[in-house]
Amino acid sequence: MTKEEIDRFIENNEKEDIKSFFDKLILKLEATNRSNDKILIWLILLIFIYFSVDLNIFSQLKLGPIVLTDNSFIKLFIPLVFTYLLLKFMTLNTYRSLILKNIRQIGGFLFSLKEGVSDNSTYSNSFLQIIMPFSFWEEISSKYMRKGKAGCISLLMISPVFLLILVPFVFEYIIIRDLFMNFWKIGLIQKAVTISTIWIFLAVIIYYIRLVRIDLEENKNLMPGANNM
Repeated sequence: MTKEEIDRFIENNEKEDIKSFFDKLILKLEATNRSNDKILIWLILLIFIYFSVDLNIFSQLKLGPIVLTDNSFIKLFIPLVFTYLLLKFMTLNTYRSLILKNIRQIGGFLFSLKEGVSDNSTYSNSFLQIIMPFSFWEEISSKYMRKGKAGCISLLMISPVFLLILVPFVFEYIIIRDLFMNFWKIGLIQKAVTISTIWIFLAVIIYYIRLVRIDLEENKNLMPGANNM
């Protein structure tokens, strides 16, 4: 729900109903965090499996009832699966971000909070953080950042954590390069997998750019005096 929709919801409903909705948002955030963690584990596992094939760590790979012994099959389809999961990971985190904004806005009203509950806050109010399920990124932001900015020492300490964000994109470059070098000239199936992987990855990039643009526009509108310009 947008900020305006939440404002109307708060205005038109009793406090008990608002509290009930707030509790449901907390449960939804917890479920989203679990799904988010599962996808992240799968992404890491796929990266490990992809490079393990070249190192011959496994003679065969067993996924439940399926046993894979053909390394070329593994290296052909891991890029497609990984890219799809990356797209799902990003959309899920966007949904999670919306839930967090709603929790901040409604929580700010329910508990008469002021600090760290605005739409452009980089982390939630400390009181809301205790109520919400644990979040690694929220914890990092709240401890090392103040008003959206980090000092030089803090930035140095947390820089390796934020560099992890680049890992999926670097891996995407590697797997797409390998698809062209090793599979493109083999047949139609290989071409179809390669094109599908690139297509989904372009969707990831476009989706990410669009989200950044929307976020920048929202923050610009929230700046003092923005409406007078």
